[in-house]
Amino acid sequence: MELMIIGAGEVGSALLVLLSGNSAVNIMGLAEKDKNLPAVKLAQSKNIPVTDDYLTFFRGRKIDKIINTTASKDVLEDLMRSKPKESELVTVNKGSFIWSVINESIKTQERLYESEDKYRQLFDNAADLIAVVDTMGRFVDMNKRFTEESEYSKEEMLGKNVMTSGILSAPSAAKIAFHLPQVIMGHDAPIVEVDGVKKSGGIVNYELRAVPVKKNGRIVGAQAILRNITERKEIEEKLRRSEMIYRTIFENSGTAMLIAEEDLTVAMVNAEFARFSGYSKEDIEGRKSLVSFVHEQDIDKMKEFHWLRSVDPHTAPKNYETRFVAKSSMVSEVILTAAAIPKT
Repeated sequence: MELMIIGAGEVGSALLVLLSGNSAVNIMGLAEKDKNLPAVKLAQSKNIPVTDDYLTFFRGRKIDKIINTTASKDVLEDLMRSKPKESELVTVNKGSFIWSVINESIKTQERLYESEDKYRQLFDNAADLIAVVDTMGRFVDMNKRFTEESEYSKEEMLGKNVMTSGILSAPSAAKIAFHLPQVIMGHDAPIVEVDGVKKSGGIVNYELRAVPVKKNGRIVGAQAILRNITERKEIEEKLRRSEMIYRTIFENSGTAMLIAEEDLTVAMVNAEFARFSGYSKEDIEGRKSLVSFVHEQDIDKMKEFHWLRSVDPHTAPKNYETRFVAKSSMVSEVILTAAAIPKT
């Protein structure tokens, strides 16, 4: 639509703001004599011609709609008399119904801009890495944290495909290639672990959650939120190694050993305990209580020591003699060494 705005007052200015961003509308010109009005400068910044003689401007031009925003009767009569026959003349002023619609539309647009600005601040200042890709997996946006940690600038990454850009390890790129179509189709995608590759070559472990990005109700891409879990993975690896070492010592000790829960249920036994008791591990772990291996005359003593140890480890003896009852009912005199596992 080709249109002309007459007047650069408050209403004319509002129309410029509202319509200049509409791809379906071409503002051919603004008619205004006062060149100091803000709307005139706005029009000039958008390369919209400004004239103080709309009659001359009409000549030789096809104008679908002429919008008069002035309250002057003389201007209205002049326009009705001189406008091109094919042009529709619309008068919009503060007293008209259409102005209330335009004014509300502008307020809505301002609220949208404010909302977008708040989102942008949250996006750029988030502690986690955030990246937005289109339906093909090409980067369209990323926050400050993403560029800092990856060591790539936004200019380097925009337009590149997340699967082939080298910013992910090959196995992680394959994961994204599998899960991205699910997100684009609107399905819930699980949280996955991926390995990011820094520009300098370093590997960083991330936990990734992807959600669809919608525009006008249609999915146009995906937003990925990545949390750095490198430190957590290192701790998990140290714990795994520590547990492996502990299990090796526990399992290969020549002494019969067990771990009991607070209620004395046996949680774990080593091979020597299974051999000594005559039971298999499967028959003991989670199924039997420690008291089932203690002579009935020694059970009360053992329970008392166990209770004292739970209150104050120093009040119960660490080593004491007791009688052990095996599966065969054979009773053996043993020395029992007991200790509480810290913080359990």
